[in-house]
Amino acid sequence: MYIQDIYIGTVAVIPIVVGIIQLLKKLGMPSTWAPWVNFVLTLVGYAVSLLMLQYPHWEPTTTKVLTVVIMFLTAGGFYEVGDRTISLIKTELIGSK
Repeated sequence: MYIQDIYIGTVAVIPIVVGIIQLLKKLGMPSTWAPWVNFVLTLVGYAVSLLMLQYPHWEPTTTKVLTVVIMFLTAGGFYEVGDRTISLIKTELIGSK
């Protein structure tokens, strides 16, 4: 079974969800809430992507706003999946730190 990725315009929703969850954790949200926040944010992203199908003239503005959100999360260090992946590969697969 193939699960299609959720996009709003040309922006993927999942990196935004991950970044927002990391931001909320740094602001004090308990980690046990993360799955629920993930669920809600994914539903919101899916709803917005469906709205983009209904109202395509909103797509350019929505894409620009989401691009700014991604830039904020990346510049603020809240989206560090790449660093974690590299460190995991080094420790687990290569055996060095």
